[in-house]
Amino acid sequence: ALFTHIWILWRLGHYQVPQVPPSDVLQDFFVHFSSEHDLVAVDAAGLLLVDASIVTVLSKFRFVGLGVADHPAVVVEDEMLRFIQTLIARFGFLCWCPNLRDTPYSLYNSACHIIAINTFKQALLADTYRHLVPNLCYACLYDHFIHHLQLKRFLKEQKSPGSVSQSEGWGKSYKNQLRLARAREKFAKAQRLPQHYIKILGNVKATSDDE
Repeated sequence: ALFTHIWILWRLGHYQVPQVPPSDVLQDFFVHFSSEHDLVAVDAAGLLLVDASIVTVLSKFRFVGLGVADHPAVVVEDEMLRFIQTLIARFGFLCWCPNLRDTPYSLYNSACHIIAINTFKQALLADTYRHLVPNLCYACLYDHFIHHLQLKRFLKEQKSPGSVSQSEGWGKSYKNQLRLARAREKFAKAQRLPQHYIKILGNVKATSDDE
């Protein structure tokens, strides 16, 4: 449930890799915040630094995992959406976007952490993720999901654009190509074809999407 909540906050689709926040967003943030005390004070005061209605979050999300049956779509009710938008707006963000180029406990990422955990708690109270059997104890996995799993995906994509969706096999066409390539390789070995032919036939890139 926590991971689903983060996907919704981050507005990520299954083929998307996290991005870093724009430099102007970071500059504006540090104009208003210089210490953790400032974060706590603003969160407690409830004042908005931007109009909550222009804050963007996903209102619907469906998790699709490789080899895993699809879960029912999570639909975030309007009242919960407004709560999320309001909390994000308190920190002056137009969207929720941790900075993966910074440390997990930097001031900016601490603000993202406050937003994620507080909105997750509220979502549990509102039964937003009831069919996912949520457990607040798993909130401790936040840093692992953001600053380990997603950071690895981010760095991999930076090094080789397009490699994440390919390696994770989320695309149906890619999985079909992979299955076809393995079948061709098996056939080539059975026919005792030369090794360089086997290598070509077993290459996923040598197959087309419509085969």
